[in-house]
Amino acid sequence: MAYDALARHYDALMRHADYTPWLELLEPYLSPGGLVLDAACGTGTLAALLAARGFQVVAADASPAMLAEARQKPGLSETLFLCQRLEDLDLYGTVQAAVSSLDSLNYITKPALLRRALERVCLFLEPGGAFVFDLKTPKALAEAHGRSFVLQTDDVFCVWESAFAGPHCYHDLTLFERDGALWRRQHERHIQRAYDLEFVVSAMKQAGFASVSVRDDILPEQGRVFVTGEKADS
Repeated sequence: MAYDALARHYDALMRHADYTPWLELLEPYLSPGGLVLDAACGTGTLAALLAARGFQVVAADASPAMLAEARQKPGLSETLFLCQRLEDLDLYGTVQAAVSSLDSLNYITKPALLRRALERVCLFLEPGGAFVFDLKTPKALAEAHGRSFVLQTDDVFCVWESAFAGPHCYHDLTLFERDGALWRRQHERHIQRAYDLEFVVSAMKQAGFASVSVRDDILPEQGRVFVTGEKADS
């Protein structure tokens, strides 16, 4: 499964990731102490930042390995963790807002499942609540074709190679983990799908979001667009 091998090294390899844009877009929809869903939470870095700002957090992810890392983070002892795919999301009640970061929704590779995921998130939003997420654009995923880069720490060396065969982008990760005096090699493949924004906006409205806004001026150098869907306030 994607992220099984990468999970225990994810935070170290992604230590420079800045979650400020997601927080700034999300916070206007949250009241002090409000309950927020971190959808596809990964290792819980954004969940921890939300908890540190005084919000209650429900964190859901499909990867048991990533959730295991998240549960160890300081400040998340009161967080409810759920091992669920977004298309199967089933909460115990409603949340004021939901957020998903770092192009997690691109990992839902079937349009019908993306529609279903948007429906499930909207279902568990309070009236007037919002879902904030980002997507890698089709252009950004297509331009990843043939590219490779290296991430490394003292304990792991990761080679990331991408190939685009529209509409899918295949990311092959080869990890070399330090094991005493030796290095242990592991491999995993991640698959993302490129989605046209017209489809995403249409799917959100059909899912029950009364209004949808798109921002392409926040992290354009990363090929990201930020989408905010607001549920009707009634």
